[in-house]
Amino acid sequence: MPLYEISERYFKFLKACENEEIAEESIHDTLEALGAEFEEKADSICCFIKNLNAEAGAINKEIDMLHERKKSKLKCSERLTEYLKSQMEFIGKTKIETELFPNSS
Repeated sequence: MPLYEISERYFKFLKACENEEIAEESIHDTLEALGAEFEEKADSICCFIKNLNAEAGAINKEIDMLHERKKSKLKCSERLTEYLKSQMEFIGKTKIETELFPNSS
């Protein structure tokens, strides 16, 4: 039974108690049963929330790791680009044409 239905039953029972529609001797047992049912469902929901938060944390760690990998790849690309440019300048080349990169400069 969903938590909202348990809550609704609990609320209706309390209202019935206030209106003296429930026998006094059954109030304690019924409240205890409804409370236990509510707590069991709430406990399950808390476990699910904990799982979701753990998954979100793992996703954040993965995002951070991927972000660092991206930065590293871009930095390496920049270093290699600068290295190639400096070596081209050193030998006086302004353009390189290869089979893979026919119009590189």
